[in-house]
Amino acid sequence: MKPLLVSIIIPTYNRAHILGKTLDSIVAQTYAHWECIVVDDGSEDQTAQLMEHYCKSDARFTFVTRPDNHKPGGNGARNYGLEIAKGDVINWFDSDDLMHPNKLSAQLQVLSKNNALQICICSGKRVNPNTHSEKPLRQNFSEDLFVQVAQNSSEIITNAFIVKKTFVAQHQLRFEEELHRGQETDFLLQICKVIETHEIGYTEQHLFSYIFTEDSKSKKDKQYNSNFKWSRAKIYLDMLSMSKTEAYKEIFKTRLRRIIRIFFSALQHNDLHTSGYILKRLDLVLGNSFRMFRKQLSWVATVNRFFPLPTDKLRTYFQNKAMKVLEDFDFNR
Repeated sequence: MKPLLVSIIIPTYNRAHILGKTLDSIVAQTYAHWECIVVDDGSEDQTAQLMEHYCKSDARFTFVTRPDNHKPGGNGARNYGLEIAKGDVINWFDSDDLMHPNKLSAQLQVLSKNNALQICICSGKRVNPNTHSEKPLRQNFSEDLFVQVAQNSSEIITNAFIVKKTFVAQHQLRFEEELHRGQETDFLLQICKVIETHEIGYTEQHLFSYIFTEDSKSKKDKQYNSNFKWSRAKIYLDMLSMSKTEAYKEIFKTRLRRIIRIFFSALQHNDLHTSGYILKRLDLVLGNSFRMFRKQLSWVATVNRFFPLPTDKLRTYFQNKAMKVLEDFDFNR
């Protein structure tokens, strides 16, 4: 039987100084039947020269530039890589992380055990290059995949999963190019909507290193960014829509509280795009039971445009009010 071809798709932007280590970790794979597509998102450093070297030394590498019909950003690059991929199995990977030598072989071995399996999820380690510390990513693979994603009980990032291309094509799965944060979560939620439990395989082996520095993340998180807030709101509203059952009642509650928090944060920063989007989606997701609740939120948003309101106090009030309304909410309809 012909071995499965794995398409490794790497979006990159100005990472020439670290991309080489990622590519070397791919060359070191014990499973040799792969292609690696590096999609440039407009780099202005030495990425092209670096890739020229790798493409000349190993024909399994391909270097392309994201075309204009895909939006700038990692998601557009990931989708373009998928369009031109020739493999049977897809592994999206980040341009600053490292594959362990047996990553592909270990995950393919899981898929080979059962033809029904469409995806294999592995674990990895968070590595801080500044402190040289390593910590396993959170995993709770015994839980329902939606629970893992919605409650973040497992840290499943893009690097962690390989998926059959036929499954991706059948369900028209794509990375949401409007998103500026949480692309893995959004993509996994798409998978949760269409996959059956028996189609998911897991291995608890730590098969990649996720390079992470606390400083860079904390600085970003302290700054209000309307694109980030909208992205989070979109993902939480999707979770809310998917959790309207008794089994997912606690997820529904926590996500509704988070959405209300984002709504009032958006009001505080005059982010009308995000607050308006939340109001529109809440109507569709919550239905008649929350109609008066939604009208009150809309009234607050309107008044706040002219007379700034105490958003912190109002946030707490509406979070508590939402939990009160939920007491009569029918999760089984």
